[in-house]
Amino acid sequence: MKKLFSFLLVAILAIATVGCSQKKESKVIDLNQLKTSITETYGEDYTAQDINLTLFGDMYASIEDLYKDRYGLTSDMYEEVIAQMSIISAQSDEFVAVHAKEGQADAVLAALTNYQDTLKNDSMQYPMTQIKIQASQVIKKDNYVFFVMLGTPSMDAETDEEILASAKEQNQKAVDIINSFFE
Repeated sequence: MKKLFSFLLVAILAIATVGCSQKKESKVIDLNQLKTSITETYGEDYTAQDINLTLFGDMYASIEDLYKDRYGLTSDMYEEVIAQMSIISAQSDEFVAVHAKEGQADAVLAALTNYQDTLKNDSMQYPMTQIKIQASQVIKKDNYVFFVMLGTPSMDAETDEEILASAKEQNQKAVDIINSFFE
C-alpha cells in the first residue's frame, strides 16, 4: 500500500509539473513604446494621430462608445487600446493596438477583422485609400491584436498590382516592428 501511495504521489506531481510547464506566460509590451517605434520608422509619412472625442464632435459620450461603434470593441474585451487615424480622409493611415483581457484576444481579433472587412467591402473610399485598405493587416500576438494600415505607396508604381505591392511593403514595416516586440 505504501508503494502504491508513493507511486500515485509521484505520478500526480509529474502530471502537475507537465501541466504547469506547458502553460505559456503572455508577454507584456508597452503599447506606447511600440507606437513610438512605428511613428519614428515612418517619419513624416506617418499621418495618423491619436483618436479622441474632439475629432468626432458630439457623436460619442465616451471613448469607449467610440471604440465600440468604430471597431466593435466593448470595454470588457480590453485592458488598453491605442487607436490612431488620419483626420484627412484622403490620407488613410490607421493603427489600432489592443491589449485584450485574458480570454478575449479571439473576440478582439474578430472585431478588428470585421472592421477591416467593412472597410474593404462596404465603404466608399478614394482610389489610393482603397488600395491601402487591401494591403491592411490584422495581427494577433498573445493577448494583443493590431490593425495596421500605414505607409505611402510608391509614386513610381504604375499598375494597380505595383501600387498594391508597394502598399503591402509599406504596411509590412509596422508589422515587422510589432513582431520584434514579441521576440
